[in-house]
Amino acid sequence: MEGDVTSVSKARPGCVLFLIDHSRSMMDGIGGSPRPKAEAVATAVNKLIEDLILRCRSGDARPEHWFDVGCIGYTTDMSNRPVVAPALGGPHAGKELVPLPELSDHPVEVETRKRREFKKDGKGRMVGVDTEVKFPVWYRSPPRDKVYGGPMYSAMDFARPILQKWIESHRDSPPPLVVSLTDAEPNDMRIDRAAAALRELATKSGRLVLMHGHVSDRRNECFLFPDEEKDLPDDYAKSFFRMSSPMPDVLRPIAEKWDAPTALGSRLMAYDADGVSLLKLLRIVVPNVWSSPSGSGRAAPLELD
Repeated sequence: MEGDVTSVSKARPGCVLFLIDHSRSMMDGIGGSPRPKAEAVATAVNKLIEDLILRCRSGDARPEHWFDVGCIGYTTDMSNRPVVAPALGGPHAGKELVPLPELSDHPVEVETRKRREFKKDGKGRMVGVDTEVKFPVWYRSPPRDKVYGGPMYSAMDFARPILQKWIESHRDSPPPLVVSLTDAEPNDMRIDRAAAALRELATKSGRLVLMHGHVSDRRNECFLFPDEEKDLPDDYAKSFFRMSSPMPDVLRPIAEKWDAPTALGSRLMAYDADGVSLLKLLRIVVPNVWSSPSGSGRAAPLELD
Protein backbone atom coordinates (compact mmCIF):
# COMPACT_ATOMS: atom_id res chain seq x y z
CA MET A 1 0.00 0.00 0.00
CA GLU A 2 1.32 3.43 -0.96
CA GLY A 3 2.77 5.31 1.99
CA ASP A 4 3.18 2.26 4.28
CA VAL A 5 6.14 2.59 6.64
CA THR A 6 8.28 0.51 8.94
CA SER A 7 10.64 1.60 11.65
CA VAL A 8 14.14 2.75 10.73
CA SER A 9 17.27 1.27 12.26
CA LYS A 10 20.91 0.71 11.34
CA ALA A 11 19.80 -2.51 9.64
CA ARG A 12 16.88 -0.75 7.89
CA PRO A 13 17.90 2.86 7.17
CA GLY A 14 15.52 5.28 5.50
CA CYS A 15 16.20 7.41 2.43
CA VAL A 16 15.32 11.09 1.89
CA LEU A 17 15.93 12.69 -1.50
CA PHE A 18 15.21 16.40 -2.07
CA LEU A 19 14.46 17.51 -5.64
CA ILE A 20 15.09 21.26 -5.69
CA ASP A 21 13.99 23.67 -8.41
CA HIS A 22 16.91 25.90 -9.50
CA SER A 23 14.94 27.94 -12.04
CA ARG A 24 15.38 31.72 -12.38
CA SER A 25 11.94 32.40 -10.87
CA MET A 26 13.11 30.86 -7.58
CA MET A 27 15.12 34.06 -7.12
CA ASP A 28 11.87 36.05 -6.76
CA GLY A 29 10.44 36.87 -3.34
CA ILE A 30 8.37 34.31 -1.43
CA GLY A 31 4.84 34.99 -0.19
CA GLY A 32 4.88 38.66 -1.17
CA SER A 33 8.13 39.30 0.71
CA PRO A 34 11.55 40.32 -0.65
CA ARG A 35 13.12 37.09 0.64
CA PRO A 36 14.02 34.89 -2.37
CA LYS A 37 12.16 31.59 -2.65
CA ALA A 38 15.51 29.87 -3.21
CA GLU A 39 16.80 31.19 0.13
CA ALA A 40 13.69 30.02 2.01
CA VAL A 41 14.01 26.57 0.44
CA ALA A 42 17.71 26.34 1.31
CA THR A 43 16.98 27.25 4.93
CA ALA A 44 14.26 24.61 5.11
CA VAL A 45 16.45 21.87 3.58
CA ASN A 46 19.34 22.58 5.94
CA LYS A 47 17.00 22.69 8.94
CA LEU A 48 15.53 19.33 7.92
CA ILE A 49 18.95 17.72 7.67
CA GLU A 50 19.71 19.04 11.14
CA ASP A 51 16.38 17.65 12.40
CA LEU A 52 17.25 14.20 11.10
CA ILE A 53 20.67 14.36 12.78
CA LEU A 54 19.06 15.34 16.09
CA ARG A 55 16.50 12.58 15.78
CA CYS A 56 19.19 9.96 15.25
CA ARG A 57 21.52 11.15 18.00
CA SER A 58 21.43 10.29 21.68
CA GLY A 59 22.97 13.12 23.71
CA ASP A 60 26.20 14.35 22.16
CA ALA A 61 26.96 11.04 20.45
CA ARG A 62 27.46 10.75 16.72
CA PRO A 63 24.10 10.08 15.03
CA GLU A 64 23.24 6.53 14.06
CA HIS A 65 23.19 5.64 10.37
CA TRP A 66 19.40 5.57 10.15
CA PHE A 67 19.12 7.66 6.97
CA ASP A 68 20.76 8.29 3.64
CA VAL A 69 20.11 11.83 2.39
CA GLY A 70 20.59 13.52 -0.97
CA CYS A 71 19.78 16.78 -2.80
CA ILE A 72 19.27 16.97 -6.56
CA GLY A 73 19.10 20.41 -8.18
CA TYR A 74 17.65 21.03 -11.61
CA THR A 75 17.66 23.87 -14.13
CA THR A 76 18.42 24.36 -17.83
CA ASP A 77 21.32 25.86 -19.73
CA MET A 78 21.02 28.86 -22.05
CA SER A 79 19.87 26.53 -24.83
CA ASN A 80 17.04 25.17 -22.65
CA ARG A 81 18.73 21.79 -22.19
CA PRO A 82 18.11 20.19 -18.78
CA VAL A 83 20.93 20.42 -16.24
CA VAL A 84 20.33 18.00 -13.34
CA ALA A 85 22.99 17.14 -10.75
CA PRO A 86 23.63 16.41 -7.06
CA ALA A 87 23.50 19.66 -5.08
CA LEU A 88 25.07 19.02 -1.66
CA GLY A 89 28.23 21.04 -1.09
CA GLY A 90 31.69 20.68 0.42
CA PRO A 91 33.04 17.14 0.75
CA HIS A 92 29.65 15.78 -0.32
CA ALA A 93 29.68 17.56 -3.71
CA GLY A 94 28.74 15.21 -6.54
CA LYS A 95 27.33 12.53 -4.21
CA GLU A 96 23.78 11.41 -4.87
CA LEU A 97 23.11 10.03 -1.37
CA VAL A 98 25.18 10.52 1.79
CA PRO A 99 24.89 8.59 5.09
CA LEU A 100 23.60 10.83 7.87
CA PRO A 101 26.67 10.42 10.13
CA GLU A 102 28.89 11.76 7.33
CA LEU A 103 26.63 14.80 6.94
CA SER A 104 26.81 15.37 10.68
CA ASP A 105 30.63 15.20 10.59
CA HIS A 106 31.09 17.54 7.65
CA PRO A 107 28.72 20.49 7.17
CA VAL A 108 29.95 22.92 4.53
CA GLU A 109 29.79 25.73 7.08
CA VAL A 110 28.23 26.59 10.44
CA GLU A 111 26.71 30.05 10.21
CA THR A 112 25.67 32.32 13.06
CA ARG A 113 22.12 33.53 12.52
CA LYS A 114 19.72 35.64 14.54
CA ARG A 115 16.40 34.30 15.75
CA ARG A 116 13.70 36.28 17.52
CA GLU A 117 12.30 34.74 20.67
CA PHE A 118 9.45 36.12 22.76
CA LYS A 119 9.90 36.25 26.52
CA LYS A 120 8.12 37.87 29.43
CA ASP A 121 9.59 41.04 30.80
CA GLY A 122 9.47 42.00 34.48
CA LYS A 123 5.91 43.30 34.05
CA GLY A 124 4.50 40.13 32.48
CA ARG A 125 4.52 41.48 28.93
CA MET A 126 5.87 39.48 25.98
CA VAL A 127 8.82 41.18 24.29
CA GLY A 128 10.88 40.11 21.30
CA VAL A 129 14.53 39.30 21.94
CA ASP A 130 17.03 38.52 19.19
CA THR A 131 19.35 35.62 20.02
CA GLU A 132 22.24 34.16 18.05
CA VAL A 133 22.03 30.50 17.01
CA LYS A 134 24.40 28.16 15.18
CA PHE A 135 23.04 27.09 11.80
CA PRO A 136 24.85 24.26 9.96
CA VAL A 137 24.72 24.38 6.16
CA TRP A 138 25.00 21.45 3.74
CA TYR A 139 23.11 22.86 0.75
CA ARG A 140 23.24 26.30 -0.89
CA SER A 141 21.15 27.56 -3.79
CA PRO A 142 23.11 28.40 -6.96
CA PRO A 143 23.90 31.97 -8.08
CA ARG A 144 21.41 33.74 -10.32
CA ASP A 145 23.64 33.65 -13.40
CA LYS A 146 23.73 29.83 -13.32
CA VAL A 147 19.98 29.16 -13.48
CA TYR A 148 17.33 29.36 -16.18
CA GLY A 149 14.40 26.93 -16.57
CA GLY A 150 13.04 24.26 -14.23
CA PRO A 151 12.58 20.83 -15.91
CA MET A 152 10.88 18.95 -13.06
CA TYR A 153 10.31 15.83 -15.18
CA SER A 154 14.05 15.60 -15.87
CA ALA A 155 14.79 15.71 -12.13
CA MET A 156 12.30 12.91 -11.46
CA ASP A 157 13.76 10.83 -14.29
CA PHE A 158 17.25 11.48 -12.89
CA ALA A 159 16.17 10.43 -9.39
CA ARG A 160 14.50 7.17 -10.39
CA PRO A 161 17.63 5.03 -11.03
CA ILE A 162 19.27 6.47 -7.89
CA LEU A 163 16.32 5.34 -5.80
CA GLN A 164 15.97 2.03 -7.64
CA LYS A 165 19.61 1.23 -6.85
CA TRP A 166 19.11 2.18 -3.19
CA ILE A 167 16.00 -0.01 -2.95
CA GLU A 168 17.81 -3.00 -4.42
CA SER A 169 20.22 -2.98 -1.49
CA HIS A 170 17.59 -1.99 1.13
CA ARG A 171 14.59 -4.23 0.41
CA ASP A 172 13.70 -4.46 4.12
CA SER A 173 13.86 -0.69 4.70
CA PRO A 174 10.94 1.74 4.69
CA PRO A 175 10.16 3.11 1.22
CA PRO A 176 12.15 6.20 0.21
CA LEU A 177 10.76 9.69 0.71
CA VAL A 178 11.13 12.14 -2.19
CA VAL A 179 10.63 15.83 -1.35
CA SER A 180 9.93 18.04 -4.38
CA LEU A 181 10.46 21.78 -3.74
CA THR A 182 9.45 24.09 -6.56
CA ASP A 183 7.54 27.16 -7.68
CA ALA A 184 6.59 25.49 -10.96
CA GLU A 185 3.17 25.36 -12.56
CA PRO A 186 3.12 21.74 -13.79
CA ASN A 187 1.53 21.75 -17.24
CA ASP A 188 3.61 19.04 -18.90
CA MET A 189 2.36 15.45 -19.10
CA ARG A 190 5.96 14.30 -18.79
CA ILE A 191 5.86 15.47 -15.16
CA ASP A 192 2.79 13.32 -14.42
CA ARG A 193 4.40 10.28 -16.03
CA ALA A 194 7.71 10.80 -14.21
CA ALA A 195 5.93 11.21 -10.86
CA ALA A 196 3.86 8.06 -11.46
CA ALA A 197 7.03 6.11 -12.29
CA LEU A 198 8.64 7.28 -9.04
CA ARG A 199 5.63 6.23 -6.98
CA GLU A 200 5.81 2.71 -8.45
CA LEU A 201 9.16 2.12 -6.75
CA ALA A 202 8.76 0.05 -3.60
CA THR A 203 10.50 -1.80 -0.82
CA LYS A 204 8.87 -4.79 0.92
CA SER A 205 6.93 -2.45 3.21
CA GLY A 206 5.37 -0.15 0.65
CA ARG A 207 5.66 2.23 -2.25
CA LEU A 208 7.79 5.34 -2.44
CA VAL A 209 6.36 8.42 -0.70
CA LEU A 210 6.31 11.57 -2.86
CA MET A 211 5.54 14.97 -1.36
CA HIS A 212 5.48 18.45 -2.89
CA GLY A 213 6.22 21.82 -1.39
CA HIS A 214 5.08 24.51 -3.85
CA VAL A 215 6.30 28.02 -3.01
CA SER A 216 4.91 31.18 -4.53
CA ASP A 217 5.64 34.88 -4.82
CA ARG A 218 1.94 35.51 -4.17
CA ARG A 219 0.57 36.38 -0.74
CA ASN A 220 -2.19 33.78 -1.02
CA GLU A 221 -3.76 31.24 1.29
CA CYS A 222 -1.54 28.18 1.64
CA PHE A 223 -3.26 24.86 0.97
CA LEU A 224 -1.55 22.50 3.44
CA PHE A 225 -2.41 18.76 3.38
CA PRO A 226 -5.55 19.21 1.23
CA ASP A 227 -7.96 16.26 1.10
CA GLU A 228 -10.22 17.24 -1.82
CA GLU A 229 -8.93 18.01 -5.31
CA LYS A 230 -12.06 20.00 -6.12
CA ASP A 231 -11.34 22.49 -3.33
CA LEU A 232 -8.00 23.56 -4.79
CA PRO A 233 -7.74 26.94 -6.54
CA ASP A 234 -6.42 26.02 -9.98
CA ASP A 235 -5.34 23.22 -12.32
CA TYR A 236 -1.71 23.45 -11.18
CA ALA A 237 -2.65 22.79 -7.55
CA LYS A 238 -4.83 19.89 -8.67
CA SER A 239 -1.90 18.44 -10.60
CA PHE A 240 0.26 18.53 -7.46
CA PHE A 241 -2.56 16.86 -5.54
CA ARG A 242 -2.69 13.96 -7.99
CA MET A 243 1.10 13.56 -7.94
CA SER A 244 1.44 13.62 -4.13
CA SER A 245 1.21 10.55 -1.91
CA PRO A 246 -1.57 10.12 0.67
CA MET A 247 -0.66 11.06 4.23
CA PRO A 248 0.45 8.07 6.33
CA ASP A 249 -1.62 7.65 9.50
CA VAL A 250 1.47 8.07 11.70
CA LEU A 251 1.65 11.75 10.71
CA ARG A 252 -1.91 12.75 11.59
CA PRO A 253 -1.43 13.39 15.34
CA ILE A 254 1.82 15.25 14.62
CA ALA A 255 0.07 17.51 12.11
CA GLU A 256 -2.73 18.18 14.62
CA LYS A 257 -0.13 19.16 17.22
CA TRP A 258 1.24 21.81 14.88
CA ASP A 259 -2.18 23.24 14.02
CA ALA A 260 -2.31 21.58 10.61
CA PRO A 261 -5.46 19.42 10.75
CA THR A 262 -5.86 16.62 8.25
CA ALA A 263 -8.68 14.45 6.97
CA LEU A 264 -9.06 11.07 5.33
CA GLY A 265 -7.59 11.56 1.86
CA SER A 266 -5.12 14.31 2.80
CA ARG A 267 -2.11 14.50 0.50
CA LEU A 268 1.49 15.27 1.37
CA MET A 269 1.68 18.71 -0.22
CA ALA A 270 1.51 22.44 0.29
CA TYR A 271 0.48 24.85 -2.43
CA ASP A 272 1.27 28.59 -2.45
CA ALA A 273 3.43 28.19 0.65
CA ASP A 274 5.37 31.03 2.25
CA GLY A 275 8.53 30.35 4.26
CA VAL A 276 6.66 29.54 7.48
CA SER A 277 4.20 27.15 5.82
CA LEU A 278 6.96 25.43 3.89
CA LEU A 279 9.01 24.82 7.02
CA LYS A 280 5.93 23.57 8.87
CA LEU A 281 5.14 21.10 6.06
CA LEU A 282 8.65 19.71 6.00
CA ARG A 283 9.17 19.54 9.76
CA ILE A 284 5.90 17.69 10.24
CA VAL A 285 6.66 15.12 7.55
CA VAL A 286 10.36 14.50 7.01
CA PRO A 287 11.63 13.58 10.50
CA ASN A 288 8.41 11.77 11.43
CA VAL A 289 7.20 9.74 8.44
CA TRP A 290 9.07 6.73 9.83
CA SER A 291 8.83 5.35 13.33
CA SER A 292 12.11 4.69 15.14
CA PRO A 293 13.40 2.32 17.82
CA SER A 294 12.80 3.27 21.44
CA GLY A 295 15.56 5.31 23.03
CA SER A 296 16.20 7.32 19.87
CA GLY A 297 16.79 11.04 19.78
CA ARG A 298 13.95 13.34 18.83
CA ALA A 299 13.74 16.19 16.38
CA ALA A 300 14.06 19.65 17.88
CA PRO A 301 10.85 21.62 18.52
CA LEU A 302 9.38 23.29 15.46
CA GLU A 303 10.92 26.72 14.95
CA LEU A 304 9.16 29.04 12.57
CA ASP A 305 12.13 31.27 11.74
